[in-house]
Amino acid sequence: MKLLIIISLFILSFQAFGNSAVIVEPLYGFEKYYRLTPAPAKFRTRTMLGARATYGVPYLSAELEVTSGEDTHNTPTETVTKTVSKREQARLGFRSNISLASMLHAYIRGGVRGSKDTTSTTESGVTTTTEGDLEIDPYLGAGLRIILGTNFSLNAGVTATQIKDANGDPDYELQTSFSASVAVGKF
Repeated sequence: MKLLIIISLFILSFQAFGNSAVIVEPLYGFEKYYRLTPAPAKFRTRTMLGARATYGVPYLSAELEVTSGEDTHNTPTETVTKTVSKREQARLGFRSNISLASMLHAYIRGGVRGSKDTTSTTESGVTTTTEGDLEIDPYLGAGLRIILGTNFSLNAGVTATQIKDANGDPDYELQTSFSASVAVGKF
């Protein structure tokens, strides 16, 4: 019986994807992230830019998001130390939309994030660049979408990504985002 239900849902999903649309969103937002350098390790906030594309039907869509964020921090010591941190990341997951009213929808999302950090430190005119390893972390998020016509909407959301802090203990990073969506067609 369980197998029959799973197969039925699988077949219905593919039939529903026949009416699927690709939705593209340029993103702008803020993220609270964990910075290991300069010591002591702590959370900081930076702006991020990127794009998100979804493909599917409202109740289940595949999602791909690519973002980049950069910030600069000056540490006053005997010589001023300038630290520039940059993160490039991609998220791959699923999204489900729920209609709250004709023009207001809520969504939940989840999946995995791959990220890579680059830190450049300049002290006494000497710059040292360190590239971090590729890190894969799970994420969950939620948001609201205001529908403004058949192909356009405004979105606001927050996403939490589970990470490990400097001691290896579980923690999380937050990313808030604001975007405008344009449906580019049905495929």
